[in-house]
Amino acid sequence: MKYIRCKDRTSGTDCGEFFYKDCPINWQLYNGNCYFFSQTTLSWANSRSSCQASQADLVIISNMKEQLFIRSSRKASFYWIGLTDQDRENGWKWVNGCMLQQQEAFWNSEQPDNVEGKEHCATVGSYEYCGSPKDWNDDRCEKKYKFICEKELEDRKMDFNLGNTELDNG
Repeated sequence: MKYIRCKDRTSGTDCGEFFYKDCPINWQLYNGNCYFFSQTTLSWANSRSSCQASQADLVIISNMKEQLFIRSSRKASFYWIGLTDQDRENGWKWVNGCMLQQQEAFWNSEQPDNVEGKEHCATVGSYEYCGSPKDWNDDRCEKKYKFICEKELEDRKMDFNLGNTELDNG
C-alpha cells in the first residue's frame, strides 16, 4: 500500500518534500515487498548478482502464503531462489545467512536429492503434483534458469507541480 510522508526528519516543520513507497516498474508488490520475475536465464551466482545490481537479492520464501504467491505469479518455468547448501551439504541456507527450517521447506517429493553430489542451489517450479505447493528442487548451480528477486519498497519523491514522481536516491 502506498503512503505519503515528509522526508525531512531533522525539523518539525513542513519540509515541502513528500514521498511514497512503491515498487519499481516491472516488479510486483506482495505483502510489503517487491518481486521481480526475470525473463532471462542465468546461473545461480549470476542471478544473484543481477538481483544485487537492483539493490535486491534472490527471493527468500518464508511461509506458505509467500510460496503460493510465488507459485501463482511465475510463468510455467524453473526459477532460482535464494537457497543453497554450497557451504555444507544439507545445510540449506538462505542468502541472508539464515538456515532453512524444515517446517518452512517446500521441497518437491524426494527432494533435495543432490544427484551426483553436484546439486547445491534451489529452484521453484519443478514438476508439480496434483496442485501441491511443494515445488522446490535442488539443481546444479551453473545451470541457467530464470530467477526471482526480492526487495523492500522504495521511496519515490512526489512532484506536485508536474504530477510526476522520481526515484529518491537520498
